[in-house]
Amino acid sequence: MKQDAELLRCYAADRSEAAIAELIGRHVDLVYSAALRIVNGDTHRAEDVTQQVLMELAREAKLLAEHPALIGWLYTTTRRMALRAIRTEQRRQRREQEAHLMNELLGQQGADPGWNHIRPVLEEAMHELDENERVAVLLRFFKNRSLKEIGLELGLSDNTARMRVTRALEKLRLTLQRRGIATSAAALSVTLLANAVQAAPTGLAFTISTAAGLSGPSATSATTPLTKAITMTKIQKTIIGAALAAAVGTGFYELHHGHLHRHVMSFLATQRGGRVREISFKGNSRFTEAQLKEILVSRVGEPFDQQKVDRDVMVVWKKYRDAGQGSVPVRAAQETDKRSGQTTVTFVVGETPAR
Repeated sequence: MKQDAELLRCYAADRSEAAIAELIGRHVDLVYSAALRIVNGDTHRAEDVTQQVLMELAREAKLLAEHPALIGWLYTTTRRMALRAIRTEQRRQRREQEAHLMNELLGQQGADPGWNHIRPVLEEAMHELDENERVAVLLRFFKNRSLKEIGLELGLSDNTARMRVTRALEKLRLTLQRRGIATSAAALSVTLLANAVQAAPTGLAFTISTAAGLSGPSATSATTPLTKAITMTKIQKTIIGAALAAAVGTGFYELHHGHLHRHVMSFLATQRGGRVREISFKGNSRFTEAQLKEILVSRVGEPFDQQKVDRDVMVVWKKYRDAGQGSVPVRAAQETDKRSGQTTVTFVVGETPAR
């Protein structure tokens, strides 16, 4: 099995879709689970944070290839981005709603009582550990690695790895104890192994790896095209200047072959009030186009809004998931007329081959 650093170098050098897909598949559960805890069980927001973190991984592949412990970077970056998401949400939601959501989460039937107490404070407690301690706990109890595997990954002997894990776990236990959660090291280890990481939603790794793998290498001219293009999201809008300078497209959903200037035109169309000219579907047979259009937020004739299109992709995918077809990929291809600013949006469903 290739090491993380090797996969990162491969992606940074060749934009290997296979390399970034393997990396994302390897770490998506860890990132999603940490994000889910921080955002208090909001699955939609956890998916957004997971996408942000893993797209950042793709963007920073060259630098991260030299990072001594990628898992530590992922964990810390997840916390940073999730906390930022929470701060944004808090400006729009009342405290009573957040308290109600937390009460619902803590009152879920069948949950481990010990875990219910640990879950809300785990991320804060983990970040009171130093980097080496945190990575040791992540590898042992979040990734379920053996001491031998931990030693190989960190360049330690088996005994040194065991001592580091033991000390880190005890420090975590004492940190939790200061927060009023009394537990033994043995009980804490069992609780973490059983609950710390849960499977991310079906299709999430595929959606992100598809998008990440489609950022093509840039050529030499200032307006160099990318090999493939991805729809611009709200995150891209905040970094559009950097994206133009670097000639690298980023985003969450793969839409169609094209060039970076299409992203720019899409962004400009949004800013100047360009409208949606047409909405259509390809590759769908389980549901009719009329049935799918009913659940969309985007509407023909209304101002084009990239955030609405991104949301519609998830809404359509969830309709298939609820019908037992969660493995069906959904994409949104768009084309903006440079003169009129009007945009045609086509939702491509992987249920049947799109023609």
